[in-house]
Amino acid sequence: MKGNMDMTIGEKIRKYRTEKGLFQKDLAKISGLGESAIRNYELGNRTPGPKQLQALADAMEISVYALSDPSLDSELGVMHSLFYLEENFNINVVKENGVVYLATDKSPLYERMLDWFDAFEKYKSGEMTEEEYHKWKSTYPEKVLANK
Repeated sequence: MKGNMDMTIGEKIRKYRTEKGLFQKDLAKISGLGESAIRNYELGNRTPGPKQLQALADAMEISVYALSDPSLDSELGVMHSLFYLEENFNINVVKENGVVYLATDKSPLYERMLDWFDAFEKYKSGEMTEEEYHKWKSTYPEKVLANK
């Protein structure tokens, strides 16, 4: 199954429309858009603009962020990216002692996150300079995987 970040906007529109039990003509009527526009969005022939995307989201009673391409430039965009990670990489949100963090089980992503944790710990302890830490991130995973 494709995760939401792997889907085109048209595929997301189709997904949520069918989950709501709506036909294209129903969505067109509720959203105030044309049925041919809905069909073209779903086929990927056209991309809805911000106003059309909001009308579609409102009509389906979902967040516009669920339909939009993911953006890490806003808190809400980051949240929808985290939802994707939950659904596709077994990342879970945990709250302990007033601290909220992300957790995962032993998986390939777990191993990659351990790489990051180790580098971050070296940076925080002074074993790695800020410049070295930035270089580590910009060259990841090539150097890390070569040294394993």
